[in-house]
Amino acid sequence: MKNFLFIIPLTPISLLNDNRKAIQELCFKTLMLQNYTNWQALLIGSELPNVVKNNQKFIHVKYEGIKEEKLQIATKFISENKLTPDYIISLDDDDFFNPYILEELTNVDFDIYTDKFHAFFEYETQTVSQQIRLWFPNTCIHKFEHAMAVHGTLANLNIKKINAQVRLIENDHSKIHSYYKGKKIIYASRNNPVYLRVLNKESITAKNSFNYEVYMKQFGYWKSIEFKTFENIYGEKKSTNSKLKYPLKERIYRFLQQLNMNLFYDYFLFKK
Repeated sequence: MKNFLFIIPLTPISLLNDNRKAIQELCFKTLMLQNYTNWQALLIGSELPNVVKNNQKFIHVKYEGIKEEKLQIATKFISENKLTPDYIISLDDDDFFNPYILEELTNVDFDIYTDKFHAFFEYETQTVSQQIRLWFPNTCIHKFEHAMAVHGTLANLNIKKINAQVRLIENDHSKIHSYYKGKKIIYASRNNPVYLRVLNKESITAKNSFNYEVYMKQFGYWKSIEFKTFENIYGEKKSTNSKLKYPLKERIYRFLQQLNMNLFYDYFLFKK
């Protein structure tokens, strides 16, 4: 029976307003709804959220700092406590993990299981966008030996280095695909993604953007698609198509770009 371990850097309490707290609770809900039971999650932060307190699935690793430091603290905890799960999954606490995907993978062998079509969920409108990108998303299911392999560098040279060696799972996720060249990569179905990256106006990356609508357009076309495996995250408000406007010329360009990337994905992904 396969054992999965999540690494979840917690958002600092000072940044958790009501909106982000609600998203965080939904993140943990997608884990607690798993129909597969052989998993645990390391939560790295100053204190556990109330929704997971007294739940033995969640292991609190007390540390406050930036996300990249928390990932290093997690790998240090894994090494020092000699944890040997079959697979490791890095998940942000404002994203939603597929509640059924672990059960589907119990009899599947792979080095990494990931999304070719990155899936995005806009929290306010409850709309979805999917887009092919030439890197692996933040949340992939890594075989343990690869996640903990000594490889690459930390995402930023200014990040405090906690461990003597850098592990793959600590790398910038947009640069790890080269490591997996020649290994067994399995891509999730477009209709059944590994996870949804959640967009909302309160996120750090959104706040760094000049304009939220311009920021949203970077992620493709937003539609009222409801994935069956994520049905429990949708609120009472019915999803509506995004009101963002895309000129015809831009729509044609984006369509051809995505078509080309889909047809020659492996070539573009591993050409370097």
